[in-house]
Amino acid sequence: MKILLIAIAFSATPAFAADPVVHRDLDYARSGNAQQTLDLYAPAGGKNHPVVVWIHGGEWAHGDKSDLQAGTRDVINRKPHGFVEKGCVFVAINYRLFPSVTVRQMAGDVAKAIRWVHEHAVEYGGDPDSIFVMGHSAGSQLSALVCTDSSYLGDEGLSLRLIKGCVPVDGDMYYPPLRIETEENVHEAASDRLKFPDEASQKEFSSVMHVAPGKGIPPFLLLHVADHPETGTLLQSQIFAQVLREAGVPVEVFPCAGKDHHTLNADLGLAGDPPTQAVYAFLDERLRASGLTSGQAGPAPAAAGATAVGAAAVEAPAAAAGRMPTPAFAADPPVHRDLAYSRSGDEHQKLDVYAPASGSHHPVVVWIHGGGWKYGDKADLQKGASEPSERKPRAFVDKGFVLVSINYRLLPSVTVAQMAGDVARAIRWVHDNIAGYGGDPDTIFVMGHSAGAQLSALVCTDRSYLDGEGLSLDIVKGCVPVDGDSYYPELQIDIDPRVAEVNAYLLQFPDAVTQKSLSSVLHVFKGKHLPPFLILHIADNPATHTLMQSRILAESLREAGIPATLVPCPGKDHDTLNAGIGLPGDGPTDAIFAFLAAQLGKTG
Repeated sequence: MKILLIAIAFSATPAFAADPVVHRDLDYARSGNAQQTLDLYAPAGGKNHPVVVWIHGGEWAHGDKSDLQAGTRDVINRKPHGFVEKGCVFVAINYRLFPSVTVRQMAGDVAKAIRWVHEHAVEYGGDPDSIFVMGHSAGSQLSALVCTDSSYLGDEGLSLRLIKGCVPVDGDMYYPPLRIETEENVHEAASDRLKFPDEASQKEFSSVMHVAPGKGIPPFLLLHVADHPETGTLLQSQIFAQVLREAGVPVEVFPCAGKDHHTLNADLGLAGDPPTQAVYAFLDERLRASGLTSGQAGPAPAAAGATAVGAAAVEAPAAAAGRMPTPAFAADPPVHRDLAYSRSGDEHQKLDVYAPASGSHHPVVVWIHGGGWKYGDKADLQKGASEPSERKPRAFVDKGFVLVSINYRLLPSVTVAQMAGDVARAIRWVHDNIAGYGGDPDTIFVMGHSAGAQLSALVCTDRSYLDGEGLSLDIVKGCVPVDGDSYYPELQIDIDPRVAEVNAYLLQFPDAVTQKSLSSVLHVFKGKHLPPFLILHIADNPATHTLMQSRILAESLREAGIPATLVPCPGKDHDTLNAGIGLPGDGPTDAIFAFLAAQLGKTG
């Protein structure tokens, strides 16, 4: 009987039927507090219906269980109607609000409400062991937290395995430090800091920080608006999804085209609404996976722009229009080696210049090697190649560029900030001297791989480094970081499960202050003139976190109005991506040259 009822419920979507049976203001905490009550909407008949627990939004400070369609003038509660017609019991909960309680206490209220549902669902036709948790905005943060931090349900004598699925809707606080550190609206930032007052609480209330394999975390469907990256919900959803995926937790991400933060919530329950259909399909899929129904709904409909995290490109590689022709490699370019860019005499403060045999005012590419900030050399331009060569400088010189490959001092002799200072000092040398090698001192591009990607991005976002050398960022016409994982070091250190890797990162970024000061993401803001970015990352191994870090940097730049293009590089790993740059027909190489051509076209 149970199987039949659910299979029927998830068939075609009818028009609104008679009102569901409503039970209002049920006290789930026995406190007599109206903010610890819930409303329950049930089908008129049947039993063992799956239960959806809904958590309202309102910035943790306002909102009510009765305001189910916040953002619409339509007073009908289409959300409970829609779910009840699909065969679910729908439970909308209140919870205590700021400033009376903390976020931890709010999450505790959510867990108490879930315990009440588990204990009483049968009385209203619900299945106490088939519970889904959903929430919008602040409610999305609470839903995600309670479904990843097992302590909340544990305090109520329950297990995370009770939850069959979680659907956070357009949340921007799955990893609060990023939201708080990058929020430019002073009032918004101040409001967020009241609820998440310090670093410890920001991490405690971060669902990202509680994800780990083997905890019984339920599958997730993450909905976010697709057309408003400035809200941060897209980026937060991508970060959260990738961490879940790395922990082996099933997760789907559904970008909602044509919606804003309010209409996404307001339209849930409407017949034909794509996010609504995605939710219904997710519920059906999870119920089938639990062996509760044969199911008749198909897979979630593909929304425009929908993508599996870590698989498809956020943006296509740079278009071929305007691309410079690719001639066969010419003779080896003239090389000027071991030119000192500092008066120190240190071998780590020297550079090599590869220049065309003739001509002047050639654009200049400054290349920064990788090596974990501890090793590497300017001569090792194709690290990872099976056959050592200088195809990189040859390819750039053949395209009419001067390529400058630099050394910089390394750990443990210096800090990362001092390394970035060396990069800036090398750029100053290039600006002062490159005309003597046929280069244009005012048309410089900065590129780097791995640790060099972090340094290139940092020097091209934190103006203090070039300012310290008496230069303006205006001379940098573009930045191309290649497969970096430390544009936002704090997150990398927080989520990397590999103890040895984290310990290594802590050598470079030893404390929170250092992590923030060396984060290119935190130096990006509106009104700051920064060069355009082309950000390359491998496409097939999200566990390296270069995909996530690249997205964070790209979205931060875009929100600040800085052109930023992401180029996922399928079929590459961290080393072969670098080793292949310069090869004819290499996709990443073509994308780089198209980017350079486009920027040169803009500068005349």
